[in-house]
Amino acid sequence: MEEADLALFILDLSEPLGAEDQAIATRLRERRALLLLNKVDLRRSFSAGEAAQALGVDPEDILEISAEFGQGLEDLKARLVGLVWDGKLERRDDVFLLNIREKDLLQRARDSLQETLGDAKGEASLDLLAAGLEEVLQILGELTGENLTEDLLERIFSDFCVGK
Repeated sequence: MEEADLALFILDLSEPLGAEDQAIATRLRERRALLLLNKVDLRRSFSAGEAAQALGVDPEDILEISAEFGQGLEDLKARLVGLVWDGKLERRDDVFLLNIREKDLLQRARDSLQETLGDAKGEASLDLLAAGLEEVLQILGELTGENLTEDLLERIFSDFCVGK
């Protein structure tokens, strides 16, 4: 937590605030943090104002969400983007999250590029080099969404359950 650029402190609105919540809030006072009040869809044990006062949190740093139903998540996303664009969070290019498909695509692109570079050092024909670079671009296009192949669409939608 000491190295984090931002801490997300999530509290269950349906449970009363406790000593552990106080202790965590105290540790976070010297850090950039957002307080997420989860389970807004259930009966509340406390309000955002009460949480701000009890925990010493700026009311501007409190967001109410329902993780189960997705309520407030767009506000959270907008707040995070705003923090980065406003310069309140350092944007570090060396840290980002990948899902398994994205990681696989990046590894395939790297491997294909390395193979093409090896071909170039071996004085391969321009046609062979062009084909290798086209393969790299195709893979990167899948990663960015510019090239949507049938296989890619099938893999993406296999993760979703679509009902009537």
